[in-house]
Amino acid sequence: MLIKVFTMKGCPHCVNLKTKLKENNIDFIELDIDENEKMYDDFSKKVDNEFLPAIIVGKTAYVPEKSFKTIDQAVELVKKQINQD
Repeated sequence: MLIKVFTMKGCPHCVNLKTKLKENNIDFIELDIDENEKMYDDFSKKVDNEFLPAIIVGKTAYVPEKSFKTIDQAVELVKKQINQD
């Protein structure tokens, strides 16, 4: 299952999410929004949310404030999605 995480340099929530995913042995691809600006712009328009970190698991998007309130909730969503597929 391909997991993509949109992040930004200097974002403590992004660092926290990456750390927790690694602690749970969840492999992911990090996409810095400054290096992947067009991709992130398209993504943020589709999900109507610009907050970070944002996660794509397969074809499902998880974004702060809409999908999860805490990083722990985000990790649990990812784990649940992985186990379903």
